[in-house]
Amino acid sequence: MEQQENFLQLLEQAKSKDLGKIRTNISINKWIKIRLGDTFRFLVNHNIRHIVQIKISFQAAPLLIRPVRFYQLPITNNSTNLFY
Repeated sequence: MEQQENFLQLLEQAKSKDLGKIRTNISINKWIKIRLGDTFRFLVNHNIRHIVQIKISFQAAPLLIRPVRFYQLPITNNSTNLFY
């Protein structure tokens, strides 16, 4: 969540900038630079891809998403009961 808030702050700061002129380094190679606008476009599309993956996962496995129920375990002298 903190990353999303930081990203929104960066977008706000970039409103007054020329996104086609400012260039940023990429993490895998310090000699390759891309335009700031393309960097933002990449990050937005990357996040969208994750959201789509989550939606597909929920559709593919609806039976796996169920509330967890805790049952009372019998108390014995040899065990510790965490649910009483």
